[in-house]
Amino acid sequence: MRGARGGRGGSRVDAIVVAGGRSARLGGYPKAQLVRGGHSLVAGAVEASFALGAERVALVGPRDSLWSALDAETRRAVTAGRCLLTQEDPPFTGPAQATAAGVAALGLMEESSGVVLLLACDIPAADAALTAALEWLLASDLLQGDSPRWDGVVCTDTSGHEQWLLGCYRASALARVCAQLGSDQRSMRALLGDLRLARLTIDESTAADIDTWEAAEQLGYTVSPPYLDKSQLETATAKLN
Repeated sequence: MRGARGGRGGSRVDAIVVAGGRSARLGGYPKAQLVRGGHSLVAGAVEASFALGAERVALVGPRDSLWSALDAETRRAVTAGRCLLTQEDPPFTGPAQATAAGVAALGLMEESSGVVLLLACDIPAADAALTAALEWLLASDLLQGDSPRWDGVVCTDTSGHEQWLLGCYRASALARVCAQLGSDQRSMRALLGDLRLARLTIDESTAADIDTWEAAEQLGYTVSPPYLDKSQLETATAKLN
């Protein structure tokens, strides 16, 4: 698992993976722990982020549940401080608060430069969409000058609906709207809707997410017994705090 040091195109790239929902339509089973071919959904999202050039990944959700879903290589990224486990406070207050928690974990409130990949953990083909979004972003004049034209790129489905948790955003713009969020439980549209965003249309197979058991079955995912090692989690957490 290797992120490109220095990001891509000379711009720093970080990532936020949102994985903290209640999975109500899965009966409460943590979707992050769904597996395909012995590989969990959330580990795939983290590894895709590194493959796209992210230097650091903020993984947002319940720590015990997420740690139990990570493979050995992703756990090494946690202990090395490249994958940062965090959670919105209070828990389960929605993806906007989770995004803000990721921004805070990456330290972007204090220093924001480059771009941030923002993705939900339950979109198995997210890497294909984010590759296109990131390439467009870095090829544009987004990061040039003091007044860039765009704040980011958000993917949309074929019906034109924004997939807010599937996009690439200027770090300073994302930090700005998250700083304004406070404790409000806003929607992602309310959080990001006023940003100057280009739209990138993606096909249905790329946008497919896993919210139901039927969707999981269609995409080849199934349950896996958790293998939480709490002593390892406590060691990793201590290194990050």
